[in-house]
Amino acid sequence: SIILLFTCSDDSNPNNDIIIGKWKIIEMYDNEILVDIPFCVPFYYYEYKSDHSINGGTIANTPDNCQVITFDFGWTWENLGNNRYLKHLANDNHLELIVYKNGVHLIIEESNNTKTIYEPY
Repeated sequence: SIILLFTCSDDSNPNNDIIIGKWKIIEMYDNEILVDIPFCVPFYYYEYKSDHSINGGTIANTPDNCQVITFDFGWTWENLGNNRYLKHLANDNHLELIVYKNGVHLIIEESNNTKTIYEPY
């Protein structure tokens, strides 16, 4: 006998989006060249939420010389399909992004030829 199983996902459900979650930076590239991450950056996380807001803060065990922060600048994200996203910033500015995953890592390429690799936090 043959058993066929089919699963469906509801792509309209924003909770299925790969960008949703808490992420911290582990690598940064400029024009495909690995660049040094500023000292405090690995101690901050960004959270892309299912309501399309973006905020973040400081992770546990942040060194004393890094400012302890939480941030909510009113930024939002929008999935345009085909791994294309918009990050809406203040003053009607936005960044075009290409977003995809490699294993557990989230990779965000910005229109200014930078690429940032994040790991789950």
